[in-house]
Amino acid sequence: MARQAMTYTVPQPLEPLNIEELKFWLQIMQEHALFIKAGLTSGDSGLIDEAQEFHQEFGALLQRVERTKSIKQCTELVAEIYTAVKELYCYKRELLQAKLAGRLGGSNFPLFLDHISREAEYFLRLLDRMRSGRVILKESSQTQESVFWLRLMGDHAKLISHLLDPTERGLIRVANEFSVQFDHLVLQGRDFASMLHVHEGEVRAFRRFILDVKTDVQQLRDFKKAAHDLIVECRLIGLIPEMLADHLRREADHFLMLLAMMERGLMKHSDDFLLEDVPCIDDEYSSPGRETDKASQIPDDSHRPPAALGSKSLQEQKTGAAQAAAGDSPAAQSDGAEPGKPSLPAAVEQEAREEAEIAAKHKLKAAKGFQESESKKAKAAQTDVGKIMGKASTYKEATSKQPAGKTEAEGAKSEKPKTKYKWGSGLPRSLGKVRN
Repeated sequence: MARQAMTYTVPQPLEPLNIEELKFWLQIMQEHALFIKAGLTSGDSGLIDEAQEFHQEFGALLQRVERTKSIKQCTELVAEIYTAVKELYCYKRELLQAKLAGRLGGSNFPLFLDHISREAEYFLRLLDRMRSGRVILKESSQTQESVFWLRLMGDHAKLISHLLDPTERGLIRVANEFSVQFDHLVLQGRDFASMLHVHEGEVRAFRRFILDVKTDVQQLRDFKKAAHDLIVECRLIGLIPEMLADHLRREADHFLMLLAMMERGLMKHSDDFLLEDVPCIDDEYSSPGRETDKASQIPDDSHRPPAALGSKSLQEQKTGAAQAAAGDSPAAQSDGAEPGKPSLPAAVEQEAREEAEIAAKHKLKAAKGFQESESKKAKAAQTDVGKIMGKASTYKEATSKQPAGKTEAEGAKSEKPKTKYKWGSGLPRSLGKVRN
């Protein structure tokens, strides 16, 4: 079925930037289809054929963009690219749902499927900006970009760690350290996004954060490059294909390019909303086969206003209880309460008050017992700390003594600087040593 041609007007954006961005993401999407295909089992022939079709389609789109010489021709392709990316996104999400439900085998991690789905959403956002006539990347927010890409870098480290052979203990340790490091950076970036989305002007602490992120991403990029070289030379044991290693390295290089744009002020400082709080896909682009059964939908009363639930405020409840106790309210009169006996609301309130008093007494007794036990523990801890500190001081005095037979040559040897590495410390020599 032929797709309907759509024409959009782009008011003279940075032409090389738009075209290069399209080339980069089209190649990424094409390789995603190939990675998915490699991780499926032979029994999933239908899914394998679909992945192969995506690989061929994005390869053809990439060739067409590479032949494009004017921004007008590139704009005419945006609608077709958008449709293809949207279909690939739905395909990835369907695979993820099947994987989580235990209906799909193979070696594709659920995190990997979610990771490449987020990248497809990001590409759709860029295409939306091109369709609306805005220059992509320049309209991006620094906080949004940093959080999104830092999370991707953390995912890369996790995937590398789990695709290495268990015998590669040194590389696994380094990958896990990168994973923890970038998880912390993601949290810090989200904090900045929350603080700066209503702030006007530059913040020096955030500028320092961007510089720190740039250094960490460079170290991770060097690690990926070294791992790729080892795979090419057949000196690394694991399940990481050569193309996947290069794929991860190119995404790190792209993030470094975005960080350079942030340093030069080519991106907005912040946005009025957080990227992760806004859905990237419209309802019409939701995955097929996900329609919910209306009979199974249970209304959620927790999101309704109090008036809709027929609830009353605390003051109204107290007033109604007092009127019911006095027998003046219509409810009390209609219930036919006998004179001299408390009405139903008053009896319930009195019973609740008695239960609250009993609970308060139990809590008071428990608190007193807890304080007594804590004081006993504190005294015992002080005694143990004193013993430990005494042993520690004795050990410190013993270790502070220098051996008398140490020569000057040995002292000079111990002060010799260690070999500098591109990233981290304590890494294998074949990986970490700086190459000229």
